[in-house]
Amino acid sequence: MKTSSFILMIILAGQVVAGPQKERFNALNLTEDQKTQMQEVKQQQQEKLQLAREQIMSESMALMAEFLTPEQLAQVQQKQDHRKAHGGERKHHRKMKRKGHKKNQDVE
Repeated sequence: MKTSSFILMIILAGQVVAGPQKERFNALNLTEDQKTQMQEVKQQQQEKLQLAREQIMSESMALMAEFLTPEQLAQVQQKQDHRKAHGGERKHHRKMKRKGHKKNQDVE
């Protein structure tokens, strides 16, 4: 359980740091080489975060299997599969929300 907690902290820390990167890094006046290196670091870290998320989900399913019925466990798995399939849509909606867009804007 300590491993899961540690990985979760890493994921949450990564999400906090992953804010508006363009604004943060524009002030650094990075060279093209530095920008490339920065992108490589970002990609590597995203891959590590994805692996950590998958490990946490696997551990969670194993723990839930100890007390959920097979039907309940299947429902949990179905919801997780749905979230995975529609993850890009959620990201798009969050991005639009941050930019101040509303789902159904009224034009007057």
